[in-house]
Amino acid sequence: MFNVLAVMSLVLCAAMVALWVRSYWTRDYVEHISPSTSVTVKLREGSVVWLKIEMSSPPPYGWEIGSRPISAGESSRDVINTPRLLEWEFMGVRYAHVRPTNGQFTLSTAAVPFWMLLCPTIAIPLLQVMRWAVRQERRAARRAVGQCAECGYDLRATPERCPECGTMPQK
Repeated sequence: MFNVLAVMSLVLCAAMVALWVRSYWTRDYVEHISPSTSVTVKLREGSVVWLKIEMSSPPPYGWEIGSRPISAGESSRDVINTPRLLEWEFMGVRYAHVRPTNGQFTLSTAAVPFWMLLCPTIAIPLLQVMRWAVRQERRAARRAVGQCAECGYDLRATPERCPECGTMPQK
């Protein structure tokens, strides 16, 4: 089970790296528009950006998924570079809440860097590699002192086969 989880996590990690690299050349997005709110998730310049705009939206309502190339001079901070009610940034995670003076809409935006999302997906494969390395080290240490590499049974009396687990030692 752990191996399956490690492989799935590694595949997810590879997909995240591909999206991370892609975010510097294209703007992928998923958007949902309702009569009072527009919620968008975008991949921009190494970050996943969540954007919520509260205002009366004209039709059409529903979901939109798309991608477009980056325009010259475009930056992910353009949306955030307006008067703010609330703003913070920590370790690359950014949040801003904007209500322009005309009061026609409210905008909330948050951005999380891909490296922060990548850390949990690489953890399980790294644990698997560390477990394998520890097992190899333990087996080598057991063989060096005349024990069975699998169970640790003393093989001085029966060097051909372990009586405990049936493993034949490597020569």
